[in-house]
Amino acid sequence: MYYPAFLNLKGKNVLVIGGGKVALRKILNLIKFKAKVNVSAPKVHERIEELAKIKKILLFKRKFLWQDLKNKDLVFCATNDLRLNQGISLACRERSIWVNVVDRPSLCSFIVPAILKRGDVVFAVSTGGASPALAKFLRRQLQKLFGRELIVLSRGLKKVRKDLLRVSLKKRSSFLNKILNEKMLNELKKGNVSGLNKELLEKF
Repeated sequence: MYYPAFLNLKGKNVLVIGGGKVALRKILNLIKFKAKVNVSAPKVHERIEELAKIKKILLFKRKFLWQDLKNKDLVFCATNDLRLNQGISLACRERSIWVNVVDRPSLCSFIVPAILKRGDVVFAVSTGGASPALAKFLRRQLQKLFGRELIVLSRGLKKVRKDLLRVSLKKRSSFLNKILNEKMLNELKKGNVSGLNKELLEKF
């Protein structure tokens, strides 16, 4: 059983071992969350090369070295070499580094959910390693349900958060009930922001 948590990866040193399409997906997500991404692989996808050229990542185009683990906060292992994956998993555990080995839950100290991001709103779907395909299916269903309206809604609420925390619980609940409902969400989906703006302006 896995404990769900959201990590602040901004400025954290993260190592991705591997240079294929799976590694690329991991890298792009890590960049999105502002991690310092290091990549170690003898051969890499052309997109990974491009990211290195524009200095979005630090690329070591060679075989993995054990010294690559030094000063790393997280490690993602995306290679097809089972023995290497096992060795990296063990080495990370010995060094108290959190490690994820793609498609090998038994070698992981954490697993990665299927992620859907809408501005500051992040949906994370996990099946505890039982079926990544099911997690991806559920993410696709969420994509159909929620779009840009969540970005508009979360940005609006972020603007009034400090003021909201200063009022009584009763006033806070009353205000939020006017905004956080299906009717408001449907209006925002249509691109109609006047109702939200009116509530945000009037506040409490």
